[in-house]
Amino acid sequence: MTSDSAGIIFRAVALRRLCSLTCQALSPSHRIFPVRLLPVFILFFAGSASMAGERILGPDGPPLAYPIQEVNLHLTRQSGKAAFPVRRVSLSGKGTAAFEQGEEFLQVSYSTSALVALLNELYRIRFFELPSHYTARYSVFLKDDGMIATSALRMMDAGSTRICFAVTGYEKCVTYGGDGPYDLENIVNRVFDDIEKQVKQK
Repeated sequence: MTSDSAGIIFRAVALRRLCSLTCQALSPSHRIFPVRLLPVFILFFAGSASMAGERILGPDGPPLAYPIQEVNLHLTRQSGKAAFPVRRVSLSGKGTAAFEQGEEFLQVSYSTSALVALLNELYRIRFFELPSHYTARYSVFLKDDGMIATSALRMMDAGSTRICFAVTGYEKCVTYGGDGPYDLENIVNRVFDDIEKQVKQK
């Protein structure tokens, strides 16, 4: 029997027992606890059943619980110019961070507490609800027949930043350019500054 099946059976038995107790409580001859407490018990069991059905954050979000050791964050910056190498930072829930710039590769420590603080920043700005791409610019124009048409301009030679959150069975990536989102850009800047500072001290 799986843990989910066992949990369902347990909640069903508990709910049946609650109904039995409720009937006794409402009976004047079997008032075993104050009737005013009934809503508390009902809400408790209803909340438990609801949480059992919710295992992810939103329809496309990450799991509600996952091991810190399985967390990986990858940040990639591309300047859009061949003269400037791609820069990458990879953060691991195992307490390490890797910095890449061209052929340079260095590894430094990155505490799990710092990673949790960074994850909280991503949750705060609702990172998992952001669109996957910000690099296309859209505009509209009026056609001769009176229809509004939409055109997309993708800046192939412009700089871009890509940040990916990955945990077992789930991945979320957001790619953006110079137009933001600025809350995410501020977070990414702090990560690069912190890791590059540690790299210089080595």
